[in-house]
Amino acid sequence: IEYTVTGSNARFTKEKTYDFVIGSSPLLVSVTAPREINSGQLFEVQVTVNSNSTALLQGVLVKAEYPYGFSYVDSSVKPESDNQTWNIGDLKNGEKKVFTVKGKIVAQDNEERTFRFMTGTRLANGDIETVLGTAMPTLLVRKPFFDTRFTLAGDLADVVSVNPQRTVSASLALANTLPDSLSNVSVEVKMGGSALNKAGVRVTDGGFYQSSQNVIVWDRNSQSKLQLIRPGESVDVGFTLQDFIIGATAQNPEVTFDVTVRGVRSLAGGGVDNITSVFTKTLRFMTNLSLSARTLRSGPLSNIGPVPPQRDVASTYTVEWTLSNTNNDAGNTQVTTTLPVYVDWTGVVSPTTENISYNPETRTVTWNAGTVPARTGYSISPRRVFFQVKLNPSISQVGIAPILTNNITTRANDTFANQPFVVETGSVNTNTAEGIS
Repeated sequence: IEYTVTGSNARFTKEKTYDFVIGSSPLLVSVTAPREINSGQLFEVQVTVNSNSTALLQGVLVKAEYPYGFSYVDSSVKPESDNQTWNIGDLKNGEKKVFTVKGKIVAQDNEERTFRFMTGTRLANGDIETVLGTAMPTLLVRKPFFDTRFTLAGDLADVVSVNPQRTVSASLALANTLPDSLSNVSVEVKMGGSALNKAGVRVTDGGFYQSSQNVIVWDRNSQSKLQLIRPGESVDVGFTLQDFIIGATAQNPEVTFDVTVRGVRSLAGGGVDNITSVFTKTLRFMTNLSLSARTLRSGPLSNIGPVPPQRDVASTYTVEWTLSNTNNDAGNTQVTTTLPVYVDWTGVVSPTTENISYNPETRTVTWNAGTVPARTGYSISPRRVFFQVKLNPSISQVGIAPILTNNITTRANDTFANQPFVVETGSVNTNTAEGIS
């Protein structure tokens, strides 16, 4: 320290030595990521968090800052709602937690993208209290070597949802997007998933299906067009899948496809470069939600009036709706119908816990059934509701079975296939399940 005193031009100094220790962070984070990826390619990074603290660290968070063009797809640990914050729990001294994050980046050729992963302990509001560790991996994004169009059932989406059916066609169109020729090209499609039937795989265009590994292979030996693909040229290959394994109680049936395209690039200056392009695709099968409707005079509700109905004399009937569902959960399920002008809503419902209502202006009956779990009506009891209507028959209806409810519409969303769907059921009349008309 240097100092002066009033009234003197002299400069004085004072020295003192202090000892201190440089410690390490109580939390260490590291990220393993590919050095180079193709634009639009699905890739994975592995995040590892280590505790370097002698004390128990409670509520450890990892938060990611994604680069421009990145789309989150999945992770091995469920994130918070923002898809970029993970609560990995408590860490003891020396303990480590590892999880993976999958996603895609869309960028121009030779652009770099940098991620930032931070870790620390959790505040009450869900934020990181103090950032104790940071990792910032950088990836080089390349233009895809192949413009690969993989269609399933005519759809180019990464996840294709179809109704259970006998046959699904698949085609791959490979176009060389490079200014150089590609030789010795090979295509591998590795398949998996609970719905795949090995005996139902049919390959065309010279491909070979190795059933022991669930892999379809096309190469220059089986498809001569793969020997050399010049700039701008394309090659088409394909296959079909049939007789899928989808039982009524199989949950979330799907077939997955991991596609790898390899080739040798002939460089303009003489030399070669081995290149690889990979991507994935998923075929998901939609659930089979069904509604049955029938008329009762017995059951949980008491009915009055003559049966068969007589003109100008009111009779009440019970309408029973039953929901059954096969493979996937059906969310936001809603069943609606309308009542003819000669039918009245009595307001009597069973069970009373069901959300069923009537709009007198539109004469619409609505059952908001919510989520109908997979296997309902199979390994799980079916979902039922009963409601009562009153028939006011007229002389014009003598000799016929009057309709009690018009056609029934069921709307729901397949939560696994992520697809809305509609089921139509016919009207019900005074012909009862007990055989009384």
